[in-house]
Amino acid sequence: MKNLLLTLVIVSLSFVGCSSDDDVPAQDSLEGNWSLVRITGGIAGITDTIPPNVIKYNFSNGNLSVVNNNPEPDFSFLQTGNYTYELTTSNNQQVLVINDTTYEVISIDAEIFNLGDNRPVDGLAFAFER
Repeated sequence: MKNLLLTLVIVSLSFVGCSSDDDVPAQDSLEGNWSLVRITGGIAGITDTIPPNVIKYNFSNGNLSVVNNNPEPDFSFLQTGNYTYELTTSNNQQVLVINDTTYEVISIDAEIFNLGDNRPVDGLAFAFER
């Protein structure tokens, strides 16, 4: 009986140190489709709201595809085309590098993604939604 109890205790304790893989956040939560829906900031303090699906971004395995149907392309961030990207960390800040240009990741979750262009005074911020 003692052997059975000892075996049960050992088996039970062996699972205490294990953790679920579900607790690990996705390394690249940018993967998938996003719509650029707002651009804010700059010297003039602009707020440009863009309807969903007018400017579409698809992040997939280091490749970014942009379809930009905005009639005002000057305030659209990236034009239609294909780009490379890497999501990484620099100086304890998550950054997104698109074709060798670095952007600050302000926040990212499953539905909303906010990006800054790293200019301290007159920079722009870009808001994306799934």
